[in-house]
Amino acid sequence: MPGSLETALVFILFIVPGFIASRLIRTLVPGSLRADPQTILLALVLSLIIHVMALGWTVQVIDDPLLKFFRSLVDGNSDSIAVSIAAVSWLVFVVLLLPLALAVVISLAWRGALLQKPLDVLGLSMIQMTPQAWDWFFLSQTRGCWVVAELSDGTLIGGGPYGEKSFASVSPHKPDLFLERRVDVNERHELGQDIPTTAGVWIRGENVRSHHSYRAETEES
Repeated sequence: MPGSLETALVFILFIVPGFIASRLIRTLVPGSLRADPQTILLALVLSLIIHVMALGWTVQVIDDPLLKFFRSLVDGNSDSIAVSIAAVSWLVFVVLLLPLALAVVISLAWRGALLQKPLDVLGLSMIQMTPQAWDWFFLSQTRGCWVVAELSDGTLIGGGPYGEKSFASVSPHKPDLFLERRVDVNERHELGQDIPTTAGVWIRGENVRSHHSYRAETEES
């Protein structure tokens, strides 16, 4: 029985850091990027990375303090629990700090083009984790753009630029868009003057037949 408990504890200790890291990744990335690939496989891969990173320290504590710590837990006698500073420090580092650090790095790295292939292996690439083209565009939009939306009834709505005061919803919410300014627009998608007294325009995504984006012109100094 003690042997089975030790085996279970070792298994839990191995896989828990990966599960924590995968949950943290889903917390740190935007909602539309919270994909749900094979959870166990992803957790195992992340756990493997974490334990490889901590291998040197693990080798140092595995022979004495860590084993004594777990064996005292397996005995089930609280009076015999040998609290080892080295073991507790190792647990905090491997189970909490390393998963947090790995989750932060991955959540920041998914935007980098050079890391998309390695992230693809983990099921964390931007393409794999973005369910809709609408989400992809507005999450990756770094420059202001002007928008011409053609509604289902043929009406054209022009507005922009898509800046700090604009907003686009992403999955799992239904697509909609708020632009901080509305402007006149003709059939050739030529944008004109601001509509007087406008305070912005809300566009319901379900009513949009086509969405056209144009780079905002910048004045050269």
